[in-house]
Amino acid sequence: MISNIGLKAISDCISKHPYILTEGEHISHVSSNLLSEQINFYNLKNKITDDLYDCDAKKAVNKTYIKYWEAYGMLRGTKSVIEKAIQKGLRLNYEALFKEIDKFINNNDYIITTDFIANFETLRQLSEVKLIESKLLALYEKEIKDEIEGGHVAILQGITSTTDFIYAMYPTGLSSITNLMQNINSEEFFKKNEKGKIFTKEIEKTREEALGDYLSIPTQLMDEMFVALDELDFTEDEVQELVTIILTFVDNLDELNVDIAEAFRESVQPTVDNESQQYEISDKKREDDYSIQ
Repeated sequence: MISNIGLKAISDCISKHPYILTEGEHISHVSSNLLSEQINFYNLKNKITDDLYDCDAKKAVNKTYIKYWEAYGMLRGTKSVIEKAIQKGLRLNYEALFKEIDKFINNNDYIITTDFIANFETLRQLSEVKLIESKLLALYEKEIKDEIEGGHVAILQGITSTTDFIYAMYPTGLSSITNLMQNINSEEFFKKNEKGKIFTKEIEKTREEALGDYLSIPTQLMDEMFVALDELDFTEDEVQELVTIILTFVDNLDELNVDIAEAFRESVQPTVDNESQQYEISDKKREDDYSIQ
C-alpha cells in the first residue's frame, strides 16, 4: 500500500466538489471499506435507469437523457469511470447526488438553471485524474518502496503533489473548463500516436513518458487557466486571486516537503540504530563467551 503523502489529510475534499466527500488516499490498490460505496453507486445507477424508463409520456425527453447517462456509464449494466475511481478510494456525497439527479430527470426546466451538468462533468474529470495517479503509483511501486526504505519520497511526492495541485485548482472554477481537463481520459493518457512510413498507429507510452506527461500537468493547467481568465475578461483582482491560490499551494507544499523528508528520516533512523545496537551486543556477548571458555 502507498499511503497518503499529499498536501491534505484524507478526510478533506481538496477539490471542494459538491458530490465528493473525499478524494481518498494516494493509492495504487483497491480501497478498503469498498462494499458500501459500491452498493450506493449501484443504487444510484438503478435510480437513474428506472426513472428514465418509468413513464411512457417522457420517452421523447428520455432519449436525450438516455444518451447523456450512457456517455457517463451511469445506466444499469454499463461501466463508469466514476465507479472505477470509487474502487481507488473516492467517496461520494450520495445524499446530494440523489437529490440533484431527481431534479434533473423529473423537472424539464431544471436543465436550464442548474449547475448539475457542469458538476457531473467535473466529477468525471476528477475520477480520471484519480485513476491516472493510481496507475502511475502502480507502475513505479518498486521504485517508490525503495525510496521510502532509504528515507526519500521523490517519485511519490512528484506524483501526489501533481494530483493535489489539480484537485486544489477546481474550487477556482477555471480548471474544469480548460481543454486539458475537458479531454482528460485515464485510458488514453497512457497511449500515444507513432508515425510510421505510411500509417500512424497508437502505442503505449513508456512509464517514463507517462510520468513526465503527468508531472507537466500543473504548468499546462496554469497556462490554460490564465488563458481562460483572459478570454472570460476577468478583473485584475480576480487574476490576482488565482495567483494567490497557486502561490499558497506551492508555499504549503514546500513546507510539507520538508516535514515529509524529516519524518521519513526519523522513521528510518530507529531501524539503523537498532541494527547497530544489536551488532554491539553480539560482539560483547562473544567476548564474554570467550572469557568464560
